[in-house]
Amino acid sequence: RVDPARVCGAPCLEMLEGCCGGMSKTLYDMLLPRFCMLSLGVALLSGVAGIILHTTGLAAAVAPDGTVFTCFLTLTSLVLAFRTTNALNRYAEAARYLHRLNAIWLDTTGLLFAFSRNTTATPSQVEAFKQVTIRLVSMMSAFCLESLQKGGSSEGVGPKGFRFEVLGAGDLAEETHHAIARSSGKVECMYQMLQMLVVDAQSSGVLAIAPPILQRSFQQMSEAIITFYEAKKLSNVPLPCAYKAITWGILCIAAAYLPVMMAVFAQNSAAAFTLSFFGTFILWVMNGVADALDNPFRKDARTIDAAVMQHGLNENLSQLLVMSRRASPTMSKEHKATLQATKAAPTSLMQPTIARQSLATLARVWKREDKASDAPRVDAGAERAKACSRQLAAEGETAGGGGEGLPSD
Repeated sequence: RVDPARVCGAPCLEMLEGCCGGMSKTLYDMLLPRFCMLSLGVALLSGVAGIILHTTGLAAAVAPDGTVFTCFLTLTSLVLAFRTTNALNRYAEAARYLHRLNAIWLDTTGLLFAFSRNTTATPSQVEAFKQVTIRLVSMMSAFCLESLQKGGSSEGVGPKGFRFEVLGAGDLAEETHHAIARSSGKVECMYQMLQMLVVDAQSSGVLAIAPPILQRSFQQMSEAIITFYEAKKLSNVPLPCAYKAITWGILCIAAAYLPVMMAVFAQNSAAAFTLSFFGTFILWVMNGVADALDNPFRKDARTIDAAVMQHGLNENLSQLLVMSRRASPTMSKEHKATLQATKAAPTSLMQPTIARQSLATLARVWKREDKASDAPRVDAGAERAKACSRQLAAEGETAGGGGEGLPSD
């Protein structure tokens, strides 16, 4: 992805981005939308009208009463305040739904990976289940975001939509791709596939867990599809057209009469132009921002970067896959020896204490370990990967063993 602020901006934009933490890109995105260009054009016309009315002296003849105009501006402010508040509420709900979806996907995947440790299936079956699971979860998340971005339609990925990344989608079987391509609802199809995968894994022994405990994963999947449909109301149900028409009518009247009033009260033409220009621009740009946030998931809204959230989900899913192959956490040898000594000591001397450390201390320890083991870690990782491949090839599909027999990553 190419950042337009870096390509189109001058070196001063780079300096601003380094000093203000991306403020240059924010300003660039604010000036780019069409509603900003429309507001700028209307404001220029209003400013020019203010100069003409002030120079010719026609403002006094056509100017309305000051009380009437004050009431009209109050009505305009109330309408725009309601419009802006509604747009900000929709934006906050959209952000909440997206983060909730990501949390549900991670919770579901983590539960399924944890349930597959105490298994009666072969390591190759367990690994195949994990690989298919993260691909289905990644694809389902991408289809959810694509459907929300396109206004609730899930009939495929359009050329103008987001190009969300997915994990290894091309590795799935051809019949799986055909079923997804022929389905009218991609999200619903992926949801059903994920449920069938879990049921088949339970029957084959990959998920050797009690059904009441396994029910938690189905509840999380149901929560995901419910959250998706709740988010669809933001992309499928816009503001009523009648209210939009009323708002545009009030803005047009304000753009026509604001130059008249500014020409009456301004001392010179420059003041008439400035007051007319900025007064009209602020009113129109506020309504334009509210229109852009009508569907916060849209790419041209420039609010929520769903592609970054999808990338973060894929990173977390990959990390879950790596962690699921490792052994359970244990205490160090020194602490085990301390516990044994404490257990053998008299009751009066048993004073179990836990050291309190800050995260900064752990970060310094991890940094020293990384520096000390950078070189051998690469070779060890390659050897473990080769050992895992040899073990899976030797055991095959008929070998016994549990998921805990997999070598640690």
